[in-house]
Amino acid sequence: MKSSKEILLSIIVPCYNAEKTLPHLLNSLLNRLPPEVEILFIDDLSSDNSLNIIRSYQETNSQIKLIPNDKKRYAAGARNLGIEIATGKYLHFIDADDYVANNYYELVIPELRHDYSVILFNIVRISKTIKYHSLPLTPNTPLPASEFENLVRKQKLGAAWISIFNTEIIKKHRLFFDETLTVGEDTLYYLTVYPFVESCFYLNQPLYYYRDNITSITKNAKIKFFYDDVRVYEQYKQLNIHDVSAVKNSFLILLRSLLIFFNRLKLTQETRRQLKAFLLETKLKKEFKQYRMSIKNTSLRIQCLFFLNGWFRHLRIYNNLRRITK
Repeated sequence: MKSSKEILLSIIVPCYNAEKTLPHLLNSLLNRLPPEVEILFIDDLSSDNSLNIIRSYQETNSQIKLIPNDKKRYAAGARNLGIEIATGKYLHFIDADDYVANNYYELVIPELRHDYSVILFNIVRISKTIKYHSLPLTPNTPLPASEFENLVRKQKLGAAWISIFNTEIIKKHRLFFDETLTVGEDTLYYLTVYPFVESCFYLNQPLYYYRDNITSITKNAKIKFFYDDVRVYEQYKQLNIHDVSAVKNSFLILLRSLLIFFNRLKLTQETRRQLKAFLLETKLKKEFKQYRMSIKNTSLRIQCLFFLNGWFRHLRIYNNLRRITK
């Protein structure tokens, strides 16, 4: 058994009912797996075959560890548990729906021998189409903390898995995910981390494959998602209080997210009432008046007008017509 000092990377995977995607993820993680890596699966009370799948892989690889939760903690809580027990020099949070590139270890491991605060890389989003996402950074060279802060302020880092974090920084400052959030916890985590980042390194390579999973928790929206999103926005608004452009960018990100949740929400008399209460409490309509002329996309502007005025049936009809005419 390797000592904790020899572990360079702790991969933390929250797992809940992921039997369909786990084999693909595990095979990608075990491909050319170096001995300096530990893989921590934090099971969040799965009721499918996920546990058996992980245990079957454990039989042939001792670097895989399975830690069952004793109560439901969702992704944020599972990651926090992983942080507490991880022994690696660096942490990488990976979702059970996704997988890594064949050259993931080949490119990442050499950089872990340095002392960067954060290592960043490109991702590939797999949905109906395949999209490559890169970052506006100088590749393959050490970068100052200001570069990372700039990405955070502009909300270019929305997901935790796009970064590999220095464990010492995370544990020393007790930088945990907010377990009161159901959505948006990744985006908010960067606000927690960035003040302690001293340097970063950018690998201009697609190393992470994000699967736009139809069984994801966000596919069946709840009213709480809307409030969580506004909480995250308010934090970024406070961060960029003297930067009107950055606040506007965060507000537009919020609106797009709210519209996605609306399209995934089952409209009933109760959810309509709750949405109207949400709009009344958050006063988003007032902010929209300030920024609406900067929304160049006419369709997006119309959707926002319908939603923020509480014209929910009109918005559903409009979206249905857009789908038919595409």
